[in-house]
Amino acid sequence: MESNKMPQGTEARKARTEALLQSKGVKINPALPQTASEEDTQLRTKQEVIERAYALMATASKGEGVEQESVEEFVNNNAVNGFSPKERELFESQRPQEQAIISAMWRYESLNAILWSLGLVEELSYPDEVSDVFKVVEIMTSQPRPALEQQAKLRSKAEILEELDKSYRMNWTCADARTRDEEESCGLNSNVVHERYYALNWLTCYQNADWDDVRTDL
Repeated sequence: MESNKMPQGTEARKARTEALLQSKGVKINPALPQTASEEDTQLRTKQEVIERAYALMATASKGEGVEQESVEEFVNNNAVNGFSPKERELFESQRPQEQAIISAMWRYESLNAILWSLGLVEELSYPDEVSDVFKVVEIMTSQPRPALEQQAKLRSKAEILEELDKSYRMNWTCADARTRDEEESCGLNSNVVHERYYALNWLTCYQNADWDDVRTDL
């Protein structure tokens, strides 16, 4: 009797990702190595991930231009204390620099990936367009923090590594397109890919880096 479960292992995961990207007409690099195995991967704790979600929500809101008073109210009501040093600097700044604001706005995409990892977003769609920010905001603001924490359930290593592998190879595609000054393959949004990859690298403790120091190089 055949099993409906996906073949496990890093080689099988790489093959699935490459098949998906080829079906979308996305340029791949077969020479890219396999990503980490489940045995070699350590995930952040559920509590760490939840705290990161709230810090990202406050950061993205500040970047979007939400009034400081409202952001502070969200932070106080939800006991947000997991800001990274750069996030804390942004949060406390009355006049953030333009680039800091732009970067903060894109954190909604990192937040979307984090919420997916907690089972609060059903799936990570093909990253050719931005996420549904209204849905992300609703998840974070429509219920008290204890209710969200009770509802959240960290996904398995297998699920998370599957999405990490996709983001890793898509990130290469976007980087390759930039070096060639070309349009990105099949409409991939490089900012969405980057933020998703960034969040998943943090989630899987890549190089044991703190949030501000996560790397997305190849």
